[in-house]
Amino acid sequence: MTVPTDYNKVSFIIDFALSEPLNTIAVVTSKKQIIFWEANYTQKLIKSSKLDVLQTGIWYLPLHKIWVTAGDDFNIRTWIFTPSMSNGDNKRFKLNHDKMLKAHKKKIMDIVELTAPRLVASASLDGKIKLWDLTDNEPRLLTELRDPQNCERGVR
Repeated sequence: MTVPTDYNKVSFIIDFALSEPLNTIAVVTSKKQIIFWEANYTQKLIKSSKLDVLQTGIWYLPLHKIWVTAGDDFNIRTWIFTPSMSNGDNKRFKLNHDKMLKAHKKKIMDIVELTAPRLVASASLDGKIKLWDLTDNEPRLLTELRDPQNCERGVR
């Protein structure tokens, strides 16, 4: 993704996701940030982190209880976002990068969670849909689905 020169000085939201179970809104920004807010009237900032790679999409996967982002490097990253108690009653939140999946050769357009079997699917402009098993410590690519006519028009 190329950010227009006019926008290099300002930060803008590229994508956002809502997690109702966690009551949280998350965004990825043009300044390589991931930001979390409470999804209520207070809209309190929960966590903000600077990332090494521009992320072009973000999703919450409730069955896996993880956040996932799609990077400008065409890889998928998984994130564990948990509250932790420290400094007495002050509640702090930890954002831990969990896994990186070497995913696609072009921009990732969508990531969805399948319930049965419990898999994650990623779709890309490289014309492929990949099915991932994230239940083990090492994520595994199970299969690639592609256009039978080998068309590189992309998915979405």
